[in-house]
Amino acid sequence: MCKRTGKFVILRQTCGPARAVPVDCGDIFCVECEKMRAARRAAGWLPVIKKMRSSVMLTPTIKDGGDLRDRIQVYQASFRRFLDTRLGARNRPKFLALAGEFVIEHYSKLLIEGNLTSAEYAEKVTDWDRSLDLFDKRLGRIGKTLRLRDVIGRGIALFECTWDKDWHPHRHLILDTKFLPWPYLVILWRSATRGQGQVIDIRPIGKSDKDLKEVFKYLSKTWEIPENRRDEFRDAVRGLKRVWPLGGSKPVKVDKECPFCGSSTCHPRIVGMGEDCQVMRVGDQEIMQVQIGEGTKAIDLYFVNIKGTWTEAKPEAVDLILREIACHSAGAPPTEAIQKVLI
Repeated sequence: MCKRTGKFVILRQTCGPARAVPVDCGDIFCVECEKMRAARRAAGWLPVIKKMRSSVMLTPTIKDGGDLRDRIQVYQASFRRFLDTRLGARNRPKFLALAGEFVIEHYSKLLIEGNLTSAEYAEKVTDWDRSLDLFDKRLGRIGKTLRLRDVIGRGIALFECTWDKDWHPHRHLILDTKFLPWPYLVILWRSATRGQGQVIDIRPIGKSDKDLKEVFKYLSKTWEIPENRRDEFRDAVRGLKRVWPLGGSKPVKVDKECPFCGSSTCHPRIVGMGEDCQVMRVGDQEIMQVQIGEGTKAIDLYFVNIKGTWTEAKPEAVDLILREIACHSAGAPPTEAIQKVLI
């Protein structure tokens, strides 16, 4: 059940057994409920990412600041301008020239700092000039009313925010796209943020289990915000989507398997809701007693905590449980008979 509100719903599976499931309290800092939300996000989007043919992660950021609401507003407006940047014949020459200048500026610093030799510097500049020119020609072949959102392909944008002396809101874009030149994206992001763009990072995503585990981390991670900043954070992100689909992508509809019989055709129905219950302990085993219904129609159900999931105890175990609790101290270990018939 939700540890913040204590609310839960009792679901009776088609195959028979019941389980007590937390009711999402809506608080973004509730650990139990956020785990459920994260599991839903991962279940819906991870299959989409696995099917991507050429996936990359793009992370545009802006300057940190002390006012989170302001930082989010700036980022949101910048992100929309970034996606809607027009790449028609009128704008492309300007962006191409600025991207070429950025390449020279960036690698000149590395040359001066001694991190590149003269030969390496010349090779980097030549390679990027060739790549930028090929990218510009590709854009020219696509169409006149082209925008960046039409080029980056399908994917998702994951909102994330951290605190370290100042607020740092940003998005991780996971895209199924062809080659996107990093210098070109830097210029477009600088233009969209009107000078507040800080960093834009792009890297390929592999297909190994390790790579997918890294992606899963972004889909399922919980907020790590200091306690004294949480009210400010709640207020600033209210109504903001954690996952923003790009290019018309949609999450996969997942058919959940029944935790008891393993079938995806076995569905639950609600048979009771509440927040009042009695939790008893027999040794290391937690037993929860829940009453559903009212008056003469009220019945008691008993649940066992199995690895954090409240699962209905078998009917033949209930009398043994009550007898054990009545005849022995609550801290006594469950008898072998109870252990055999709990679930």
